[in-house]
Amino acid sequence: MLIAYESLLLINRGQTVGKMVTKIAVVDQSGSYLTPSKAALRSVVKFLPFVGSLLLLISLVLIITHEQRQAIHDLVADSRVVYKKVS
Repeated sequence: MLIAYESLLLINRGQTVGKMVTKIAVVDQSGSYLTPSKAALRSVVKFLPFVGSLLLLISLVLIITHEQRQAIHDLVADSRVVYKKVS
């Protein structure tokens, strides 16, 4: 259910409700909203850390050390989180 929620919102708006509140969005490397396959892949990989704490640790290390502060789910889906201007 969480994977479907996140995927659908990322495909249509680039944002979940929490991302809307914090004024950030998820886009691909060209700045476009994610394709359905990339959004689903990102969501599945994102929720894997809840199953395995080792993946969570790796994600946290990547967020801290990666040049663009990307976690595993962003690297796999070729996505990034950006600030979104409110219009």
